[in-house]
Amino acid sequence: MLKEEWRTIKYKDLENYKISTYGKVSAKDREGADGRQLQRQMMNTYNKDGSVIYLLASDGETHGYQVARLVAYTFIGKPKKNQVIKRVDGKPWNNKLNNISWDTRLSALVNDKKAKGEPIRRVQARKNGHIYTFDSMLECCRELGLKAPNVSNCLNPDLPNRKRHHGYTFNYVYEYPDGTEKVVITKY
Repeated sequence: MLKEEWRTIKYKDLENYKISTYGKVSAKDREGADGRQLQRQMMNTYNKDGSVIYLLASDGETHGYQVARLVAYTFIGKPKKNQVIKRVDGKPWNNKLNNISWDTRLSALVNDKKAKGEPIRRVQARKNGHIYTFDSMLECCRELGLKAPNVSNCLNPDLPNRKRHHGYTFNYVYEYPDGTEKVVITKY
């Protein structure tokens, strides 16, 4: 079980605040008139996707900060280039340290869809009897040396004149949480 631990926030100029491994935020302890330590818990709000936001003041201005990001910066460290917050259980309101990590945008998206029970859409390329499956259209283009607009046009059923690109045909494959797959053939 995760034990609650408090640390000073290590993000931008927010050193006047502390955050816990449970995702709670408070202003740093201050001494009251009678000499007692006072701890002020901050109020949170939610953004449209359900993520918890705290309004914190820094340099005289108030900004909204995602709690998961503050927890990750403070307890895990700074992310590598192009990394985003990944929640293990996919629930945007669960900001405990054991539910948060840094991950690539694509991997975090796939994890989020799996947690919600939604299918994962992948791109399939076919040429000369060989089938290649990719996590995204951009990965497909990068690996096969193709241009994204051309592959996108091949995948678009509203553009019936665009059938192939460099000898490849393209389809979407939907992978469902129960392990089944559905190939959507682009009509030509």
